[in-house]
Formats: sequence, structure tokens, C-alpha cells
Amino acid sequence: MERIGIPYLGTAEVFEGLRTENPIEAMWGELNMSADPTYLKKIRPAMSGELASYICMTIRQAYEYYLASIHVSYMTKPLLIYYSHLNLAKAAIAFKNNCTPPPHHGLTSYREGIDMKCCTATICKGVFSELGDLTKSNVAEGDVIQADEFCKRIIELLNDYYRYFGKIPVMIPCNITRYAGGTISLMIDKKRLEESPNLETILTKKLHSHFAKECYNEAGSLVLKNTFPVPKTEEGMDKYGDLILNQYFCYSTLHDNRYYLDISERHLSQECCYFGLMFILGSVVRYSPILLYKWIYDFDMSNKAFIEKICSISSRVFPNLMLNLMYGRKLKYSPSFI
Repeated sequence: MERIGIPYLGTAEVFEGLRTENPIEAMWGELNMSADPTYLKKIRPAMSGELASYICMTIRQAYEYYLASIHVSYMTKPLLIYYSHLNLAKAAIAFKNNCTPPPHHGLTSYREGIDMKCCTATICKGVFSELGDLTKSNVAEGDVIQADEFCKRIIELLNDYYRYFGKIPVMIPCNITRYAGGTISLMIDKKRLEESPNLETILTKKLHSHFAKECYNEAGSLVLKNTFPVPKTEEGMDKYGDLILNQYFCYSTLHDNRYYLDISERHLSQECCYFGLMFILGSVVRYSPILLYKWIYDFDMSNKAFIEKICSISSRVFPNLMLNLMYGRKLKYSPSFI
């Protein structure tokens, strides 16, 4: 029987929502299972003992760096969080590629800027570039990249970054609805269109292979509909619709049901953005401690609340991203009271 115009309940994305009293503890519990040689051999029996030991070691180190970061001030915390991220990324790359990644960070030549967003690093061969390849990011060796490039793409920091620095994010949230007849509807809020006058043109250019403008609704929001055929079975719509959406959009691992589209010319994954931003903040700890001290304690230069937010969100989200990358899943850990 033909399905007609009744929207599915819930979001368009296909994900596994896991509710728990302590999301961070639950994520690390799952990651630490993969740091158990017996369990790892069970799920990947063909993996060499040397590679299994490498993955177990890097995950354990990542966890211990994370635990250490809890007990220090923000004069040190970003560096420990970065080393936790570095080791988790190494583990995920080794797990996915079935070989150990290069021993280098993949970012080098840190340079301090007039404020946090202007600090830079240079892309080189290493973990960052390998992570970029796995997540289909545009990362070219030799490119110099600012912290700003990461901040204005990290979904969970967009509002705070705008409030602190007045920077318009390059990630545009879209409300997406799937209908039983196979239609996928994208809606972009009027406010976003007003903030970015060329947004409609950009969207048309980026999405033209699979979506086309339909109308502006009564609230002034732009509505686009899919132009590609979707299988009529529920399972087919789930898998194929999600596959198409993932070509263009990313999503938050927190309790946010929207998809986000990068409207810039350069695509950087959420994984790369978190890794790169914590590399720069960790470098500030190592090489520019006086500057960091001013950012935290100087009345005229303080970015303390934003630095705290970066560290808190990064510790919460990056392990989830690495877990999803390793196992090819879309897990979202949420507090049980939501």
C-alpha cells in the first residue's frame, strides 16, 4: 500500500540513543572494554597481537590523561585533555585502518595570536591528517589553520563563540522531517537567512544534486525537498535517507535533533575540529603560559568561561565521536532525566 503524507515521529537521523545516569562514565566504560585484550580479540579475531596491544595501550593512556585532567586547573587542563584526545584518535585510526598511525601529531608550528581565536597551527603528516582522511575532511599538509576555523564549526560551541567573539558560525542548523511517502524536507530558519544574505545561493549550490528549493513558509523559513527517489519500504527510507543526509550534514552527539550544514568552502569534520582546537590550547599551555594566565585571570583579556566551556564540551563529546568512528555507529549518550 502507498504511504502518504504522514510524517514520522522523531528526528530524521538514524541513531542509537543511550540514556544513562553518567554519560561520560558510560562512554569510557565502552571504550575501556576495547582496551581489554580478551574483548578486542573476540570482536576482531584477525587482528595481530601487536596492533591489539597498541590499541589497548592508547585507550588506557587516553583514559588516564582524562582522569588526570579532572584534578588540575585550567592552567594545565587543556594539555591533558589534548593528550587524551590524541591517544583516542590513535586508537580509532589503528582500529579502522588495521595499522598504527604515524607517530606525529599531524599539527605543528604553533603560533600565538592576539587572542585565542587567532592562534594557529600548521598541518603536517600525522594523526590529524589521518583523522581528516577517515572523516573526509579537507586537510592539506602545509596549510596554516587558525583556532577560529575550528571554533566556528564545532556544533556545541556555536552559540558561545558567537556571544564571545561576534563570529557568525559556518555551520547552519536545519530542521529535517521525513515523510512516509519518501519525502525529506529541510527547513532553514528565517534568522539564519537574514544573518547570511547569500545563504540561499550557497545552499542551492551545495545541495543541488539531491535537494531543491520548494518555498518559503509562513514564518519566512526556507523549505527544500529531496529530488532523489527514496525506497518505499520503511527500512529502505531509513538507510537510504540517512546515507544521503550524511553526505552533507553532521549532527551533535548531545541532545540536539538538528542536522548541521557547513556552508564554507572547506569541510572540516567535528572530529578534526575538536582535535585541532585542543592541540592549539594544549600548545598554549606548553609554550605560552603567560598568555594563558592572562586569558584566565586578567580582567581585560579574560576568556575564562569560554575556555572552561571548550574543555568541558570537548571532554564530553570527543570520546563519543571516537567510539562512533571506531564501530561505525551513531551513538548518543544522554542523561537519563532528559
